[in-house]
Amino acid sequence: MITDLPADIPATTIADLYRRRWTLETAFQHVERHFNSEIETLAYPKAALFGFALALVAYNISSVMISALDCVHPKPVSKDVSGYYIAHEIAATFLALVQLGEALDWVSVAARTPSGFAAWLRETARNVNLRALRKHSRGPKQPKSKPPYDPKQPHVSTYQLLTGKK
Repeated sequence: MITDLPADIPATTIADLYRRRWTLETAFQHVERHFNSEIETLAYPKAALFGFALALVAYNISSVMISALDCVHPKPVSKDVSGYYIAHEIAATFLALVQLGEALDWVSVAARTPSGFAAWLRETARNVNLRALRKHSRGPKQPKSKPPYDPKQPHVSTYQLLTGKK
């Protein structure tokens, strides 16, 4: 409870930590939704943990990809791109690299300095087709129709039942 916190902790610190908590929970939601972090058939705890660790690695890759896209475009695109499409793109690209590429193809990337690798990421992000990764809005929700009133089965609130009113 908040009342159990020491009085010397400022409210702004508590609010900032709480705001960051939602960032982490959103990250885990993306991992679960887009990267199959909970595979039902992994009955062994070590296999499940390994699958979750791989999902976290994939999430880190997607975060780097989104940051690189934000960096090279005049307007930040992170709010406009779909996490699902990015996860799909990473999976498809990985399969193509495994099937068509060889380890020697990545020697030039592995030999780069961190700043050289960042420059390579920015150059690669400039060539990404943002239209293919854009979120599709779902449109406005249709209002639910109320069920027709049936005098044989009138609605009784729980409050009325508990207090003995009718």
